[in-house]
Amino acid sequence: MMRQSLSIMALAIVSNLNFIFPVDPLMGKLIATALILLFMLLHLRSVEGGANFQMLITIAKIIPFTLVIGLGIFYIRGENLVTTASSVSPIGIGASLMALLAGISATSWSYTGMASICYMTGEIKNPGKTMPKALIGSCLLVLVLYSLLALVITGLMPFDKLAASGTPISDALTYLPTLGGIAGIFVAITAVIVILVRSQAA
Repeated sequence: MMRQSLSIMALAIVSNLNFIFPVDPLMGKLIATALILLFMLLHLRSVEGGANFQMLITIAKIIPFTLVIGLGIFYIRGENLVTTASSVSPIGIGASLMALLAGISATSWSYTGMASICYMTGEIKNPGKTMPKALIGSCLLVLVLYSLLALVITGLMPFDKLAASGTPISDALTYLPTLGGIAGIFVAITAVIVILVRSQAA
């Protein structure tokens, strides 16, 4: 399962990079294979080197989110945060439950790395104190970061457009004067970084 997920994530990285640098399918698969081998060699060579790389890409992941939040908070429109009953199409209980489950599934993806870090307890100094602080701190950081991101995205876009959007973050960026022109590239690069972080956790 882990090998399959790594393969999928490597292909996803290439797919997002393809938005910026188009390549043919065969070359994309070769690049994905090279990425898997590169990550493997990095961690086999040195646990410390792998940890430093993980720290670097984690910081790189947080930067785009904080940038969107920091800029977007100044462009939030209060009326977008207030939804009237007439603006919401009525749906059945079954559809509501499926939407809730889909949201929970997508949200839980943000916390999957917490279990993986426990596998490296033996490599951590004073794990009895370090691990609880790391797990609780990372959980709170993810909670705050994604809650603020959801608030900003919801405040930027009108509700009907947000509900109909298949790519809400990239669509919301078009409402930011500073990022609107490079929304696609910005999201593609951010997606690559996010997948890199997840691949290291796997």
